[in-house]
Amino acid sequence: MRRPVNIVLLALDATRPDHLSCYGYRHPTSPNLDRLAAEGARFEDVQAAQIPTHPAFTTLFTGLDPLYHGILAHSGERQLSHRIPLLAERLQAAGYVTAGIDNMMAMRAAPSWFARGFHYFRVYSYRPGSGEAARLTDWALGFLEEPGDTEAPLFLFVHYFDPHTPYLPPEPFRRRFYWGDERDPAQTSLREVLRPDDPLTPLLLQGLPLEEITDLEYVIAQYDGEIAFVDQEIGRLLAEIDRRGWRERTLVIVLSDHGEAFGEGGLYFDHHTLQEAVTRCVLLMRLPGVIPAGFVSGALVSSLDIAPTILELVGAPGIEPAELAGRSLLPLFGGTRVIREEAPIGEASRQVSRGVVTPEWRYIEPITVDAEGRPVPDLWGRPRAPAPALYHRPTDREGRRNVAAEHPEVARALAERVAARLQRAAAYTGTADPFRHCRPSLPYERMLERFRSRAGG
Repeated sequence: MRRPVNIVLLALDATRPDHLSCYGYRHPTSPNLDRLAAEGARFEDVQAAQIPTHPAFTTLFTGLDPLYHGILAHSGERQLSHRIPLLAERLQAAGYVTAGIDNMMAMRAAPSWFARGFHYFRVYSYRPGSGEAARLTDWALGFLEEPGDTEAPLFLFVHYFDPHTPYLPPEPFRRRFYWGDERDPAQTSLREVLRPDDPLTPLLLQGLPLEEITDLEYVIAQYDGEIAFVDQEIGRLLAEIDRRGWRERTLVIVLSDHGEAFGEGGLYFDHHTLQEAVTRCVLLMRLPGVIPAGFVSGALVSSLDIAPTILELVGAPGIEPAELAGRSLLPLFGGTRVIREEAPIGEASRQVSRGVVTPEWRYIEPITVDAEGRPVPDLWGRPRAPAPALYHRPTDREGRRNVAAEHPEVARALAERVAARLQRAAAYTGTADPFRHCRPSLPYERMLERFRSRAGG
């Protein structure tokens, strides 16, 4: 009998697909991930169902609509119900040895559910500029020893936080993708981003000498350097899998929880708003004999779909309620072209918004009034306009032009899809509109206070 496959799930925080060279980026930021993609599959259109990390990972591990599992915000007070099983619990029940490395439980909200189902779990507190990914990879290499010579397969999850702000890659990655003079007084691009009336953005980049740097491209090059550093460390892990002779029986998945904004939606160096740059995620998969080498899929995919894919592959029971669960990606490898017509998107941390993505359209509804009639501000604590936004994805991936007024019939149809999703979830939860029952968990003033305390100011 063939031994069950190992599963190695590697999550890159705040990583935009279009900054990986395997997705066509202009710099060679990801040679190891490029090879992984060439040996397996690359997915072009993957959307996070809810951002940022706490709701994104909860969706990843449950495979359930965030409206059902209820974790809509990062660092919120709500805890995941113990009645909702997580991927590690399901795999443990299927006979897997489960090991995880993550920093979410080291944060103030301490969402304890992320450790459920793991035999071994290491929590780390991220130290910017420390080259944290190397330590995580060392731990991961140690976890590869845990199954030993037993027949039990391994499920390993590693959350690499390094691409997250502040962008402080270790040497030699700080100048790997920048060859100019970041202190050129004739350059004004960064000054145009760091407005005097915005104290938060400089706090996001603490550790960089912003009083001296003038070039925005230098800051972005630090982000690219973080990605290249993590790619190097993932390369070490992949090399050990190959050295052990595990390649043919190990499913490797590399994904991001969300992207990062570099001006999209007026936001820099952060990951809020429901713009394409923020909700589009990395997804690479390799399993020889199951996933064709060099497979590229343009099918619309949701973060909801990862757990159902893994569970189908290992023969574990499916996720219930199926109506609110994601869909397996495995049919795509057999020739199916479409597994979903739409993907939900949502946020409730810095501001509250919901919407839906189709191959052609991105529709966003801002929540400006909560269930009690109180105003809900935008990212910067300002009053927010209630009009929905509609973007034509084939011609406007950056979300520069809201065409809702030009295509009212499309906006109405997509609004109906959002309403239908709310109704499906309400049939199980009894809550008609969870987005109106939550206020931002990280409002502007709280974000300022948090980052100032980290900076010691």
